[in-house]
Amino acid sequence: MSALRNFWPIAAKPEAKPEVKQRPALKAVPTPRRAPLARLPFLAILGGLLALGMVGLVVLNTAIQSQASELARLNGQASRLGNEQAALTVQVQWLRSSSHLTQAAHALGMRPNPHPAFIVLPDGKVLGTPKPVTGKEMPDQTYKTWQQLQAEQEAARAKVAAEAKAKADAAAKKKAEEARKKAEEAKKKAEEAKKKADAKKKADAKKTASPTPTPGGR
Repeated sequence: MSALRNFWPIAAKPEAKPEVKQRPALKAVPTPRRAPLARLPFLAILGGLLALGMVGLVVLNTAIQSQASELARLNGQASRLGNEQAALTVQVQWLRSSSHLTQAAHALGMRPNPHPAFIVLPDGKVLGTPKPVTGKEMPDQTYKTWQQLQAEQEAARAKVAAEAKAKADAAAKKKAEEARKKAEEAKKKAEEAKKKADAKKKADAKKTASPTPTPGGR
């Protein structure tokens, strides 16, 4: 029995339940009331912001317009300088050309020599017989500056314009003369028709005024 008693199950002791702490009851906390903003200060602030925005827009628009005008002025100046550069480039090319050198030499009194002589270097041998020029060896060659050529072209254009004007005036004068002749002819025809009408009228008046002869009458 003692052995069995040793193996007899012993009743388990009940576990102790944890103590539940009670939470305090929730209570509504009163929120502080916000004081409403007055309408007049709010409207004043809004109007100030709008005024500042309008002033900023006006200033920005003025700055943009001034910059646009300045840009247009600079673009015009750049185009003008570009045209001047192109004109100067053309002038430099003209001054470097052989035709300009020939004209400058002709202006200085130099004339072409159709029979030149050459010196061979380093020997110093002269090839050909040098002859002085008189300026009449090549009369067909003319050396004119571009101003002279331009003046000649302008004179030629003026001559053509004068001839055209003279032809137009002659044609207008001829038409006026023909119109005058036609007017005179029309006037003559009208006078003849008037004379014929007057003569016919007089003849009819005479026939009406003369009595009709009756048989046996005086």
